[in-house]
Amino acid sequence: MKTIYYQLILDRSGSMDSVRGETISSFNEQVSAIRQLVKDFSDQPVRVSLTLFNDRIDIPLQEESPAQIKPLTRKDYEPNGTTSLLDAIGMSVTRLQTKIQDQLTAGEAEVIVVILTDGHENSSRTYHLAQIAGLIRELEATGNWKFSYLGATLDAIDVAAQMNIDRKYSVRFQKEHTDRTMSKVSDSVASYIRRRKVDDNAKWEMEEDE
Repeated sequence: MKTIYYQLILDRSGSMDSVRGETISSFNEQVSAIRQLVKDFSDQPVRVSLTLFNDRIDIPLQEESPAQIKPLTRKDYEPNGTTSLLDAIGMSVTRLQTKIQDQLTAGEAEVIVVILTDGHENSSRTYHLAQIAGLIRELEATGNWKFSYLGATLDAIDVAAQMNIDRKYSVRFQKEHTDRTMSKVSDSVASYIRRRKVDDNAKWEMEEDE
């Protein structure tokens, strides 16, 4: 069975400070839910990576087993600084692609990338929009990668489209509902793992709002 690599790219810029507590607790709940699913479906390997970004890119979790992930704390997640969104995407994706290339080539892995931000790109120095759009288009075309974009800006769906992220995998949310939005991601991951158990060809989908 293919290993599912789940990569969350999470905004840590200063504007996220107002939802710091909700973001931390929601991430921990998400890991807890994945951990339980892995217990229930022990033959489905799942690995979790977390990127935190502001004007600095940090990747504190790299292909971790859910059972080994410690709860995120306020010390781990301290919002400040600006928004290097494109650098966060580019660095996270190319790092993971290099790390698991042999598995991808052998058809033994697939990747879900979820990007969550409350603002606009304003400080990337390494990657520009055309590079990210080309990278996402190339990876999506392999059938082994799926990207979702969740943004708390009025133009979030358009921003995602500029990156070649399908509109049906894009969500515009209200910042005060960050916890609800992250819960939606958790539900989507859980649903996908369950469906993969009975159908190897199941596709990643974002859960619809009730």
